[in-house]
Amino acid sequence: MSIIKHIDQDFCHLVVVNKKNNNEYCFKFQRKPHENFWFVSIQDGTWSEKYYMPIGTIRVWRGKFGAHQNKSIDEKYKIAFNCLEWLFDNHDKKEKMELVQIVYGKINLV
Repeated sequence: MSIIKHIDQDFCHLVVVNKKNNNEYCFKFQRKPHENFWFVSIQDGTWSEKYYMPIGTIRVWRGKFGAHQNKSIDEKYKIAFNCLEWLFDNHDKKEKMELVQIVYGKINLV
């Protein structure tokens, strides 16, 4: 499944694991029905107290998907946004995508 096909719904989760350093990010995508605009949040918190912090949006402009950072993003979430931006810049490049593992759905991150 491709990332673009996976997020083509009104609510979904996507987990990205960097194979080199095992960093994991669980993103939540939400959109209004049938729009080309998603609000993106990152999972944070402890095992029993997970919450999702808004970090940006994904927009489609002339058929190209792009990540846009929230103006008020907390400094500690910028690396997660960089991962999201990298993901949408490289989602169609096979050699780049071999650097990460994608889980299409939600997993429990510590």
